[in-house]
Amino acid sequence: VFVIYLFLLAAVCSVLEKRTKIVFLYAFMFTWMIGGVLLAIVLSSAGPVYFARLGLGSDFEPLMTTLRQFNDVSPVWSLTVQEMLWDSYSGKTSMLSGISAMPSMHVASTTIVTLLAYRINRKFGHLMLVFTALIFIGSVHLGWHYAADGLLGILVAIASWHTAKWVATRDEAFQRWVLGRAEVD
Repeated sequence: VFVIYLFLLAAVCSVLEKRTKIVFLYAFMFTWMIGGVLLAIVLSSAGPVYFARLGLGSDFEPLMTTLRQFNDVSPVWSLTVQEMLWDSYSGKTSMLSGISAMPSMHVASTTIVTLLAYRINRKFGHLMLVFTALIFIGSVHLGWHYAADGLLGILVAIASWHTAKWVATRDEAFQRWVLGRAEVD
């Protein structure tokens, strides 16, 4: 998922029209401010992988057992990362910042990139839509998130994109006004 930051760099350096770049960057920023900070605090939760560890029952133990069985055959890297995050959360280490599930910023971030991809090329948009669906499904099947976390991530991303378009339009109008005032002065 951290490949998404390459899209940030590519968007800034791309030949896309200026407004599309600005919308993408605003949308990415709004998504992280609203989803990754505000909603992550207000809707603070941990994914299914931490359900039993938090004393909430064993509902997701079959999922974790299956993941551990797969890990015996072929490494499931997410189990290692989940353990590192738990160690950080429980105070054993201070390497990473902790755990948060709602909303899924993995899904939200890839949704923003998907919206940009559709502005670049329809086929690229379709490809990114499939990638976003795989991230959504994978985040649930690997125990990172509940389905609701991903759905909220998608909603936050789409709302952020539309808000970014609105802000970019207002920003363009403001810039025209400032430039017009500068010519008068």
